[in-house]
Amino acid sequence: MTGNQAGITYDKSIYNVEVTTTLDNATNKLVTDVKYFDAAGNDITKVEFNNKYTKPEGVTVNLEGTKSLEGRTLENEEFEFVLKGKNGNEIQRVKNDATGKFSFGNISILEAGVSNYTISEVTGNQAGITYDKSIYNVEVTTTLDNATNKLVTHVKYFDAAGNDITKVQFNNKYIAPKTTEIKIGVEKELKSRAQKAREFRFLLEGETDNTGKIRELATNNISGDALFKDIELKDVGKYIYKITEVKGKDSKIKYDKSEYKLIVDVTLNSTTNELEAKATLEKIVEGGLKKTTDVSDLQNIKVKFINYYGNAIIDADKNK
Repeated sequence: MTGNQAGITYDKSIYNVEVTTTLDNATNKLVTDVKYFDAAGNDITKVEFNNKYTKPEGVTVNLEGTKSLEGRTLENEEFEFVLKGKNGNEIQRVKNDATGKFSFGNISILEAGVSNYTISEVTGNQAGITYDKSIYNVEVTTTLDNATNKLVTHVKYFDAAGNDITKVQFNNKYIAPKTTEIKIGVEKELKSRAQKAREFRFLLEGETDNTGKIRELATNNISGDALFKDIELKDVGKYIYKITEVKGKDSKIKYDKSEYKLIVDVTLNSTTNELEAKATLEKIVEGGLKKTTDVSDLQNIKVKFINYYGNAIIDADKNK
């Protein structure tokens, strides 16, 4: 009888059997003689049915999840995730795409049964990132479809408490690093007479894109001090600023043509999640001579301009 087991090819042969019964006169007993014939009528010695089993082909499954990042835009391949087997053996590592999706692909299953996995995020060391330490359980139930002799999988996801969930979701949080700031001031000196408040102007210009191409004017007070607005540095990078004196219109004054360049290197302290800055100050005087000094106090950066008035101009020219 032809059955319905998956993967079995049943032998449909039909054999004929002839049983001849005679009477043994000497013993008065019936005696039988059995003969077997195949479908073509050939005399055969035995009846044999040969079935064939075809093992179902293995299948692959994809296990998926998503990543979200609060606080800033998620980057492609920024975070890593690991798939482990029931015994804790690592099977795959993958990273997220720009939309936050990730997938463990082509996981091979060769037979019917239940396979168990865990999915977790690899804890990184990016400053300012709080990593999601959730561990999700995955159950893949594989059954054999008798009609097609194919393996069929069904995937279920569970949280750590065993609750059935619809998707694996890791949520990280980004806290921007503590910013740093610099304060730039001007010390103004006028030879041969007292200076007046707001008599001289100074220009601060940002020379790199990350400075926002700032242009800011400051004027002196009666003591010769001028102060630009505090500058907050929010990102890692190199910032370059130029400070000059704006030449006035008083023909009796020789204005200082010096040019200062403040070069600030900002780095991230990954332990404290704070931005740290180091700076150097270049002074370029008339004639192209340059002097570079390290800035020790970013909260009190000072540049100095010296102007000459009247007879002091002659003395200044003599001392060149």
